Amino acid sequence: MVHVNSNKFHDTIPFLGGLVIDFSTNIGWSGSASSCSINLIEETDWNTPIVFPEMGSPHQFKAGDFIFNGLLKSVTRNEGASGGIKYSVTLESPNELLNGAQVITDTYSVDLGQPSGGQSNYPYFNFGSNTDNPNLKNKSIFNLVPNICNVFKLYESPGHTFYNPNRPGGQVNTGFGQSWNNSQGMRWIDIVWGLYYLLGGNVVKTNDLNDVVGINSQWGVGSYTGIGGGLYYGDYTYRIDFSGLEDLSSTMGSGILPDDYRTNGPTSIIGFIQDICQAASSDFFIELKDNLYDIKINVINRVSQPQLGTIESYVQYGKTLGTVSSAQVGEAWANNTMGKMVIGANQTRMYQSTALNQIYGFFTQQGAGAKAANSLF
Repeated sequence: MVHVNSNKFHDTIPFLGGLVIDFSTNIGWSGSASSCSINLIEETDWNTPIVFPEMGSPHQFKAGDFIFNGLLKSVTRNEGASGGIKYSVTLESPNELLNGAQVITDTYSVDLGQPSGGQSNYPYFNFGSNTDNPNLKNKSIFNLVPNICNVFKLYESPGHTFYNPNRPGGQVNTGFGQSWNNSQGMRWIDIVWGLYYLLGGNVVKTNDLNDVVGINSQWGVGSYTGIGGGLYYGDYTYRIDFSGLEDLSSTMGSGILPDDYRTNGPTSIIGFIQDICQAASSDFFIELKDNLYDIKINVINRVSQPQLGTIESYVQYGKTLGTVSSAQVGEAWANNTMGKMVIGANQTRMYQSTALNQIYGFFTQQGAGAKAANSLF
């Protein structure tokens, strides 16, 4: 996403076939996308207009030591009366991919992909000639329904084992009842490790049928379904790193969120992350890594008071490097959610008796005038 250790820019900066006039960037918190806006001009010696790549394709913008990785959001061609052509380009972090990907955590246990040993009730998906990617063109995939993560189905399907350090033995042996789902939903930590298994493994880059069938031995991709090779967007596939969410846990990280906190679906991946970060008094931002297919979720703990003056010190450091021409630094009051309280039903105690004795009410004893509530036969 963004790396900042900027030195002065001594040379012209090329990007997507043009030359950079200026750029600005901002970081998006709590589900908002980070963005980088870049203004370009054509190099007159080329005598050809800039031909931009497909919208939504991933790119890296680099200026000195500053790097922003994102998806091509928009391109605007600006022509003025004074002559000359300028282009405005926007890159954006891949939040929309996570907002469009849905998570199922309850009830729906029907196959969404290719089950092991047979076909599900979904038809084939054929890319046909609607793509320029030679690895996808005219390829048929068994029952591929991309960007739907059926975590409930994953846990309830027998015959699979995957890593989950928050379960006994540090792993899950899937089968009936293993989702540990109840009326309040699934445990958030189980959803995280289920998503990691489905979306955090080796990316199936070609979407070829042979790749889908042959991914069973790859860590991070389940053999029960064709879903699990990453998020799909156009001709590109992305892998997601959920490890940053471990910091929210009161047992695995430095957070305050108990492992038994539950959340209901269906929801988007972004919606799920927003829910648990709110409950844990934390914030997050989404980062596209330098390889342009790994997406990382970065979590910032807001339980403790941050050190004031950090941003001002950073700006002052930029001034000493000569990379800051103007700056605005200040403080603002924020009214963020600091936590949640979860209230359950009344406490219930259950006792099992194997002897043929009578059952008495609480705080009573035989011979003190208490009557038996029932008899065991």
